[in-house]
Parts: sequence; C-alpha cells; structure tokens
Amino acid sequence: MTSPHNPYKTPASNLTKEAAPYSGSGSIENGISGNYDFSIRAIISEAFGRVGGFKGTCWLAILFYILALFPLTFVVEFLMQSLGLINAEGEDPTGQQILFSVISQVAITAFTLPLGLGLFMLGLKRATDTTTAAKEVFSYYPKTIPLFLTMLLSYLMIVLGFILFILPGIYLMVAYCLALPLVADKNLSPWRALETSRKAVHHHWFRFVGLYLVMMAIIILAIIPIGIGLIWVLPMCLLVFGIVYRNIFGMGGDST
Repeated sequence: MTSPHNPYKTPASNLTKEAAPYSGSGSIENGISGNYDFSIRAIISEAFGRVGGFKGTCWLAILFYILALFPLTFVVEFLMQSLGLINAEGEDPTGQQILFSVISQVAITAFTLPLGLGLFMLGLKRATDTTTAAKEVFSYYPKTIPLFLTMLLSYLMIVLGFILFILPGIYLMVAYCLALPLVADKNLSPWRALETSRKAVHHHWFRFVGLYLVMMAIIILAIIPIGIGLIWVLPMCLLVFGIVYRNIFGMGGDST
C-alpha cells in the first residue's frame, strides 16, 4: 500500500508551455530612447508559448486574405486579356502594357497592404492579451492612404540609400520595419512613423537582423517536412513581431 506522503512519488509535470500575461510599458518615448528589452531567445520563447489558441484565428485570417486577393488578381488578368495587354511569347512589352502593369500592381498593393497589416495586428493583439477575431484582418482599410504613402516613402528612401553606396539602403530596409504598424496603432503620419521606427530600431539594429535570420531559418525548416510545420510557425512569426513591437512601443495610447 502506498503512503499518501510517499517521498518517492513521481513529480507531476506540466508539458504545456504557457506565456506569462502581458504587463509591458512600451511607448514611443521608450522606443526612441532605446529603453526596451530585446532578447531573440526570449521573444521566440514567448511567441511559442502564445501559439496555442491562436492558430485557428491566424489561419482563418490568412484564408480571408487569400479569398480577398483572388478576385482582384482575376479581374486584373481578365482586363489585360480583354484589352490585349498580355504579351505574346518573345515580344517586347509596349508602353501601354507597362503602364497598365504598373497601375495594376499599385492597385493590388494598395488593396493588400491593409490586409497584411491586419495580420500583423492580430499578432500584436495576441501578444498584449487582447481578444482577437479573424475578421479584424479587414479593420485597417480606413488607413489605406497613409499606409500606402508610408510604404511608398520608405521604398523611395531605401532606393536612394542603395544608390548611395548600398549600405544605407540595407540599414533602412531593417530600420523601417515597424513603420506601418506605427501608422495603424499610433496614428502617426508617414514620415514620423518612418523616423520613429528608424530611431527605435537603430539601438539594436544588428539584433533585428539576427532575429530576421533566425526566423528565416525556422521557416525554411518548417517547410522541409511537406510544410506541416508552417501550421505552427506562421502564427509564431506574427507573434514574434507583435511581441517585438509591443516591447518597444506598447499598444495604442499615442497619437500625432
């Protein structure tokens, strides 16, 4: 008969990794001054702990993204065929074809940009213990114009940076990574969002590069077994960058 106080009793174990509740104090001021923590290992560990209960919402939102994008690409292709703007094999593109391609690409980008940001914001909300729903991926269309202007301005600055000896362009590609969510979450103007992101990322620029490389490696490894690992890894990616943004700027509370 085993005693209820048997000192040799096997200890219970909890195999479910859970993240601690969010209690951060990020802000624009803290971000610009570099007053925030940045540990790649800690961020990925917390993101992994928050994946449970988020996968369904994330993948449903991705499905909404795909379903919203498909009709637009179909319409663009249909118009190009109807107007005779699709090249025959081996022919050089005409000016009209180039112009229509540019316009259609701008339209597709403007349409998908709020959706992509919506996915990012789902990760941020999960990172701040805010209730999330897949339909929120459509919530950022009212900010389409400032988001598009921010993206366009960042592209111009990055291209200029590449023209000026390449290294400034590489620097800005990383430094501007948090500009779009700053427009959506903090209501910053395009230029202020770019500069706020740059000043905050500057303090740990190389660590941001390291985080991107680690996440790329994780995604590649997830793809190898028939892509099954992406079921967990894509939601984790959204959480990783949501946690990064949360630790630096918090969520909400600031405005122009």
